[in-house]
Amino acid sequence: MKRSLLRWSGVAALALFIGTGSLSAQTAFSIGDSVGVNTNTTYPTPFGDWYKTQRVQYLYPASELSAMGMGAGDITELAWYCNAPVIATDIPGLTEGYTIKMMMTATTDLGAAWEEGATIVWGPMDFTPTTSAMNNFVLDVPFTWDGTSNIVIEICGGSSAGTYTDNGVVAYATTAYNSSRTFRSDTELSPCTYSAAATTGTNPTRRPVTIFYGAVGDECTGTPDVSAAVSSAESVCAADVFTLSVDAITGFGISYQWQSSADGISYSDIAGATASSYDATQSEATYYQCVVTCAGSGESGTSASVWVGQNAATDCYCIPDYTSFLSGDYVDDFSVADISNFDTGESGDNYNDFTYLSTDLTIGAEYEVFVDCGPSWDQGIAVYIDMNVDGTFSADERLGCTLVDAGTGGATYTIMVPLGTAPGTTRMRVLADYADDCTSSMDQMAACEISSSFGETEDYTVNLVDGEACNSVTGLSADAGSTSATLSWDDMGATKYRFAYGQVGVPASFTNGQTFGTSVTFTGLVPGGSYTARVARDCYPDGWSAAEEISWTMSLREGQVAQEVLVYPNPSNGNFRIQLNGYATDNLVIVITNAIGQVVYNNSMSVNESITVKEISLNDLAAGTYTLKLIDGNNVTTRSIVIE
Repeated sequence: MKRSLLRWSGVAALALFIGTGSLSAQTAFSIGDSVGVNTNTTYPTPFGDWYKTQRVQYLYPASELSAMGMGAGDITELAWYCNAPVIATDIPGLTEGYTIKMMMTATTDLGAAWEEGATIVWGPMDFTPTTSAMNNFVLDVPFTWDGTSNIVIEICGGSSAGTYTDNGVVAYATTAYNSSRTFRSDTELSPCTYSAAATTGTNPTRRPVTIFYGAVGDECTGTPDVSAAVSSAESVCAADVFTLSVDAITGFGISYQWQSSADGISYSDIAGATASSYDATQSEATYYQCVVTCAGSGESGTSASVWVGQNAATDCYCIPDYTSFLSGDYVDDFSVADISNFDTGESGDNYNDFTYLSTDLTIGAEYEVFVDCGPSWDQGIAVYIDMNVDGTFSADERLGCTLVDAGTGGATYTIMVPLGTAPGTTRMRVLADYADDCTSSMDQMAACEISSSFGETEDYTVNLVDGEACNSVTGLSADAGSTSATLSWDDMGATKYRFAYGQVGVPASFTNGQTFGTSVTFTGLVPGGSYTARVARDCYPDGWSAAEEISWTMSLREGQVAQEVLVYPNPSNGNFRIQLNGYATDNLVIVITNAIGQVVYNNSMSVNESITVKEISLNDLAAGTYTLKLIDGNNVTTRSIVIE
């Protein structure tokens, strides 16, 4: 159990001393410039005892070692200075079986996984660090460095049956890459063989300032002979990390500078890319070269360049990262338009590529999606379509979400590809996320960042086709009495229309239906009540058009309409309607102002005492909140409108 109050040790002054009692005859090389220290409860540190056990690894590129003058040969000793804690009692205690391992590697980043295969060079031995002193470790077996490989130092030890105290406070340097990897636990039985990917307490770009005792490297001379630049990948996606490298050159005074170019002619330095290898990302195809300079001679050599291509965005869709395998959490049935993928069962894989199944979807039309999941667990289901074909699924490309209760036979809901979407072939993604109710985390969930450990993702192909042939209904109007209302609309040539209506603010009151005509009458309505209705046309075989919406207020008695101002949709993209119920005037002035009072719209109109609808188009305005004023003589009515 940890202390309930963590104490911060602050940034203590680093007094860096080379141990005069060293048994090594080698030269001491300090690797890393101190920019701070860890605290008695934070990491990285080679002297970890805030938790009972730990395994840590630190990466030292050959270029950093050579730049400090170290050359190929035996490393006989390592050392770290342990600062005095800010609070005198916060001293690190004994670590059981303290072990130091070393290895050479071509790895340039510790972010992905542990480096395995290191050899024990000190210990295992119970060890307690000394504070305000250099802690030197004369290696039991000297470690022979080839002068060109990167070095990994691993430290592990502790006992879950032991006790914990505090971490040793050690200076750290920061790096442009993941130079440290830390795991600490109170329960791990074998920390030195811990191999799971999980890390804890990490600051991966911080690495303790370390003293190596090794051989002095030869100073470089003449013009560096630089090998051709190579890349670990010929072509990449925007999120891919790839490694550029040239052969490391031995000798003190060698420095590296990677450069990039769009055309292979004009090159620019890459900030922070100053080692023989560099982990890069890119958003377009790029040429790379490395300039190597010898400080002693002042001469530079430049590598032959390497070109790294850029994959098409549609070849770069992410794979969602579920942390557990399927456990009854899967999509069993899915259908939309011409895709019917039923009884797929539990495949054992969280991701399934069904892009060989495809369908046409008409832009602006509505489609019913049916989905059913495994029988054991509820699933939130979201549907995405990459409408701009950029290889990603953004939040505004999620077309719907529903909760499927386990064992209920599935659920049906409606999706629509928005008008204005460019036609073309793209990808549709169906995500299942365990126990998500579609009202909280799913609303923020990206298509690659799953909020739970369990679920499944399926990908399909859709061909988005022009939706001009399936326009929404026009001429929608409402003729309302006190207890009934008739909706009418223009004949769109459809075989049928569907509608939904209900009292505003009373979701349970909404009723769905279909008609073969161009009008429908609702009865049993509440006098003075406000209602909303939506009407869509059949676009067989391409689903339904986008729904057209209208709102109205019932009369208090036959022939009387209660005064009301309705603005819909609100928020909008700048195209909205003002509906006036019960107003009668020859000169109603409409004024819209922005947040600082500037008039952005001014118009007047005549209205009768029933229902008048005014369409407003302000889609050239910036997003924000605006004020609508309706001026009827001395009477002013205001409403807030939001443009997104």
